[in-house]
Amino acid sequence: MENNNCYVYRHIRLDTNQPFYIGMGTKRNRSYKSITTEYERAYRKDGRNSYWKRIVSKYGYIVEIVLDNLTLEEAKLKEIEFISIYGRRDLEDKLLCNRTNGGDSSPECAIERVTKKIVNLKTGKIYNSVRDLVNEEKLQIKIGTLRSYLCGAVKNNTDYIYLDYDKDEYLKRQNNIKKKGEHSYKEVIDTKTGRIFKSITEAAIFFNIGTSYLSV
Repeated sequence: MENNNCYVYRHIRLDTNQPFYIGMGTKRNRSYKSITTEYERAYRKDGRNSYWKRIVSKYGYIVEIVLDNLTLEEAKLKEIEFISIYGRRDLEDKLLCNRTNGGDSSPECAIERVTKKIVNLKTGKIYNSVRDLVNEEKLQIKIGTLRSYLCGAVKNNTDYIYLDYDKDEYLKRQNNIKKKGEHSYKEVIDTKTGRIFKSITEAAIFFNIGTSYLSV
């Protein structure tokens, strides 16, 4: 039986009240004296990148635990989902100073700095990079989101994968992601406005609150 001792957190800058970092952590099996020791990784300042440090030094920040009591796989998927929604600054000039697309404890989820070729599974056409693919096909999709699809970190709804991937293993992993994630992607409706969100996470981000404050 998997342990539900993982969580997803975000750091919010005080000048704009917007998130600038998404992360995940694990609670150890012991008693805690404070929230900062219970969610130790979320409150730690060491091991952060230079852009994170500049924001904190100049504007200050607060910590928000967005999702709690998750399995490791659930935490990975949710970290990836949040980063995809907000967008990475180094790839798209968006909000986050994250340097990967999340789920970094899983090798296939990490974003590699080398340029990797992409193939269209239907046509066999090959593209030299993600940016070439987006520009050539005029795809209306964030580059960070597309990278999450290509590396198999989330369910891929496109016809593209990285060229050097074993297709059978890739499809098997995609099928496992779908099975594990089916319960997490129910639509949520705002009863006041009628607006529909694709998931409770998307609604929480829109209203800038934790998912525990929403009822579905």
